[in-house]
Amino acid sequence: MLLLRNILKARWMKFSHVSVLQYRCIRTSVYLSTSSDEKARKAMQKFKLKQAKMQRDDGLPTYLKGGFRDKVLFNITLILFIYQCVDVIWTIRELAKIY
Repeated sequence: MLLLRNILKARWMKFSHVSVLQYRCIRTSVYLSTSSDEKARKAMQKFKLKQAKMQRDDGLPTYLKGGFRDKVLFNITLILFIYQCVDVIWTIRELAKIY
């Protein structure tokens, strides 16, 4: 940190800005170093369970492994895509009539 302060101080930053930068670096490292508390471990376990579910070889494509919610989202996306394609074709047809 002392080297960083000297480099930045000599180049273009004021000392007070360097102190703020040091504080932010230290605060970030504290957040990163406390990742072993209970909340983070529970989140990691939940993530690992979801990851194992997605990697299971059950014959389903990845975009449908989420269950009912994924099926609904996939079908909505498909319907919107088809609607948009029809709308583009209709617009091109209308523009072709004008010219």
